[in-house]
Amino acid sequence: MIRSLRRIGLFRASCALTFLFALLPSGVAHAAAALSAEIVSWQIVGLDSNQPASGTPEIFMVQAKVTNTGDATATNTRLTLSLASPSCGASACIALASDPIYTVGSLAPGATADAFWTIKVAKTSSAIGTTTNISVTAEADNVAPVVATQQSRTPPPCGKSGTASNVLFVARLISQARNDVLSYFVSSGFLRPDGSWEVLLGSDFTVSVLASTSTKYQEISVPASIDPSGTIVPFATQFNYGLGTPSDDDIYTLNAGGDVSAIYSYRAAALGSVQVAQLIYDCSGNSFHYNSDYLKDAITIHVVGQLSGPPTAATPLMRLTKTSNPAGTVDAGEPVTFTISYQNTGFADATNFTITDQIDPLLGNITPDAGGAYDPATRTITWPIGTVPPGGSGSVSFTATIDDFAGGKTIRNTASGRSDQFTSISSGTVSLTVRPSLPVTGPASELLAILGWASIGFGISLSSRRLEMMTF
Repeated sequence: MIRSLRRIGLFRASCALTFLFALLPSGVAHAAAALSAEIVSWQIVGLDSNQPASGTPEIFMVQAKVTNTGDATATNTRLTLSLASPSCGASACIALASDPIYTVGSLAPGATADAFWTIKVAKTSSAIGTTTNISVTAEADNVAPVVATQQSRTPPPCGKSGTASNVLFVARLISQARNDVLSYFVSSGFLRPDGSWEVLLGSDFTVSVLASTSTKYQEISVPASIDPSGTIVPFATQFNYGLGTPSDDDIYTLNAGGDVSAIYSYRAAALGSVQVAQLIYDCSGNSFHYNSDYLKDAITIHVVGQLSGPPTAATPLMRLTKTSNPAGTVDAGEPVTFTISYQNTGFADATNFTITDQIDPLLGNITPDAGGAYDPATRTITWPIGTVPPGGSGSVSFTATIDDFAGGKTIRNTASGRSDQFTSISSGTVSLTVRPSLPVTGPASELLAILGWASIGFGISLSSRRLEMMTF
């Protein structure tokens, strides 16, 4: 009897569920993945304008982003790059130097991943000025392929050509010393005595680069130099511009100049050695310029099965420079402004960083800027800066007046800095030569002699006023 009642209850429950399912709309959507993609690297590549066949720039990066816009995981996500390049003699003007398929793998709903390819420009003058059409297709299992878009960007005057979407334009590049690579650091890597680095096979690591360019130029682009052999495989980038905004691709910034930090994330995919170099170029007038230290300051990375020593810890590396305005030759009684600039070109914080400046006795009316404290007893200015992060920079200054009786003498001034991580660094010495003074003659000479003043400098406003007061 109990079993019969149970059967009746189960039968009724089954009927109720069948009825409810029948009421549901037939078009209920199931969770599914969907993809969108965008090419985010810059359209401008190039060759050395003066040495297209032997100059250094020829390897460039193409980067794309893929996003899962659906509500289910996209499995086996992959992106494919294809090029339609004109012919430059026996070969294409631009050729793909890495595998055309970049595999991302599983992509969760809402997640974004980067894909990278290495392209190589044919080293011939006929390649300069050519345009290559590019296309990136993203796909995943059970997901319809999508073609990546690319924003058309119009740079300043240098970008008169090649600003359309989905193209690579080969521009003329001119080597200039105004762009510099300052330092490299490899996370989780061991720094060998010869300056090369070791990373473990199968590990993920970052290559951090600090670079700089002149602040007066209109833009800066920092494309990666990527190994086409596949020994190390890039999977993310991050750029931080000192005068611009952070960017997770190699797009130029119109607020460029100053310091640039680039962080490349790699996977150590195969045993072997590879060079990594930083290419920087800016725009001024109608020309693109690249750093003359490109490939000269490259680092070598060895992918090994076992590190030769413990991973190297990051350290700060502070640079201190000093300038004066005016510089060189000055007049007695003239006001002068001294500026001390600092920059952390290392890859760790410089904590409790402090700048001190011992003032030359031939300088008076010492007035430091906000934050500086002057001690007349020791004639020292102290600026407690605090923590300076990697890539961080700034400056302090003070004004002073050249002593009225410094004519014919030399004023020397040197600043120093210290932090918890190092004892002392020097700014170098700024030297000012004071023009010689001439003896004063005329009605005021006797009065000046009484005061003990034998001579007075050329064109000194304060001393001239004193002389005028004595004359009248």
